[in-house]
Amino acid sequence: MKKPHELCIPLQHHQVWPTHIFQIKYRDWPFDKAQIIKMINELSDRQDSDIESNVSPNIKSKGLKESTFDLLHKKDEYPILDKLESFFKEAVYDIITHALPKANPIYSIGNIEPEVIITDCWYHKTNDGGAHGAHTHPGNSWAGIFYVQVNECNDKNGTNRFYNTGASSGLGDIGSSWWTDNSIWAPTPVEGTLTVFPAWILHEATAYKGTEDRMVMAFNSFTRVKNEHV
Repeated sequence: MKKPHELCIPLQHHQVWPTHIFQIKYRDWPFDKAQIIKMINELSDRQDSDIESNVSPNIKSKGLKESTFDLLHKKDEYPILDKLESFFKEAVYDIITHALPKANPIYSIGNIEPEVIITDCWYHKTNDGGAHGAHTHPGNSWAGIFYVQVNECNDKNGTNRFYNTGASSGLGDIGSSWWTDNSIWAPTPVEGTLTVFPAWILHEATAYKGTEDRMVMAFNSFTRVKNEHV
C-alpha cells in the first residue's frame, strides 16, 4: 500500500445528523420526592389493570404498572403535577433555545417565542422483573424520562437503553467498528434527574428487581410558536 497522503490530500471532515440527549437536574430534589412517590403509589393502587394506558401492552412485561397518559389532568388532586409540568416544559424550552448547537432563527425574529406543549404524561412503577420493550414515541419531537425512585438501578438492572439503529447496518469490519461498537447508550439512572431525548430514538427499560419499586415519570412534547393556533 502506498504511504498515507501520497495520492490523497485531506480536505474536509463533516459530522452530519448528530444525536443530542440531555440530562437535567430538578432543582427541588429531594424535597419533592416524598409527595411524588405518594402520588404514584396512590394512583397505581387504584389501577384496574397493570397497563392502564392500554398502549402497546405486548411489549410491557409482568411487573410493570403504567398509568394512562393523561396524568397532568390530575393537578387538582395532586398540585405537584403543576410544578412538574413547568419543569418539563422549561427543560425542553432551554434545550431548543440555548443548548442545541444551531438555534432556530425563527425564535430571534421580533417577538416570536417558542411554546412547549406536553402532549402526554404518565408514570411507570416497576418490580419483579418488569420491563418495557424497545419503542419510539411517534408524533412528538422531544420525550423525557424523570427518575423518581431508582437507587437500586444500574447498568444491568432497570436502566434505560437508547439505541443507534444504524449500528446494525455495519459490516462489523474494522472500517465500520466506529459506529457498530457504539450502538447503545445506557446511563445509570440518578434520582431527581430528567433525560430528554428526540422522540424518534429507539429505547427500552430493562428488567428491574429490587427491595423498593422503580418509579419514573415520562412525557411527550412538541413545540409551536407561542399564541399560534394549531
